[in-house]
Amino acid sequence: MQGSHILQLAMALLVGVVFVSGLTKNKVLVNSKCKCVTVTSHLVPSPDDPAKEILVRNITIIVPLSNRENLSDPTSKVRNTFIYRLSDL
Repeated sequence: MQGSHILQLAMALLVGVVFVSGLTKNKVLVNSKCKCVTVTSHLVPSPDDPAKEILVRNITIIVPLSNRENLSDPTSKVRNTFIYRLSDL
């Protein structure tokens, strides 16, 4: 009896996750692995006018902590300035 309740709960959670992930349709604009940047966008309804949609962009930047300016030289100083332009990505 207890096992069937746990199985039903797991199935309900799985269906909920699939339903929620289907609601947000993110479109990947940029996925640059060498610069560790991912830019996605999706449309959401406007809070002021539900008939209109607003474009939302999500920018994810992963900064390695021990990244060096010259990757092939282990004695070079640690990189501390990161400049990303969307037009360059």
